[in-house]
Amino acid sequence: MTFVDYITKVEAGEVPIETHGHLSYTLKPRELRSTLTFERLVGRSGEIDPQMEFPWVKEGDCLGKCAICGEEPSITFYEDRIEVEDNHFDVGPFSVDIEFPTGVMLFDDDMRWYGDAHERDINTTIGTKQYSEDCAKQGMMHFFVGNSCPAVWREGDTIYVGSLSDADDYKRIGSICTDLWWASFVDEGILTDKLAASSVIKAKEYIESARKKGGAIKVAPGTYRCTSYYHVGDLDYGTEETQIFCKLEPLV
Repeated sequence: MTFVDYITKVEAGEVPIETHGHLSYTLKPRELRSTLTFERLVGRSGEIDPQMEFPWVKEGDCLGKCAICGEEPSITFYEDRIEVEDNHFDVGPFSVDIEFPTGVMLFDDDMRWYGDAHERDINTTIGTKQYSEDCAKQGMMHFFVGNSCPAVWREGDTIYVGSLSDADDYKRIGSICTDLWWASFVDEGILTDKLAASSVIKAKEYIESARKKGGAIKVAPGTYRCTSYYHVGDLDYGTEETQIFCKLEPLV
């Protein structure tokens, strides 16, 4: 089979692709044709071999990172199929424990006073999880929620972020404008102390701004288990269905 015939079949979807769960834009048939053409040209010093030799193996940098697990899988081309390396792993719901000693939860989208995410690839699901865990070590819940501008709800001292209903005994207490696609919750006392130690940010003005842009909730002081669900399933904020992006519940 000639190379041109092969990539034409790939683009037409006539060569099945076994992704093994990997998610990459370059695995779409049209994009894969472009990737193959580029790789073939580079690999053959600008000349396309008229005949394909199977199997043809390309290392991970051919596809780039999986948008979920962050791995760079290799890919093997056969005449009748394409196989992506079976090294994918899913990222399920995950939890972090956050202290709220004063019982006053401040919430907003952007409270990155701990630093930036340069060490984490937040374009992948595993990278957002790792960044959330980094922030939790500093005392802040910081979960990715997409461009959803979700509402904040409560049921007793349990707090929900997402799409719920007052009819289901949840009380809507505010919302988060996701100019930054994250939801942040932190204890007001912890935030005050950290900002007071900063020579850059004025604590009073910062907290007033967070209260105005986001909001504040009074709950029972203590440790709260915060769980992220946004990346699980196919959540679509704005529908009438109940959809929980994240939950904060007190630990007994």
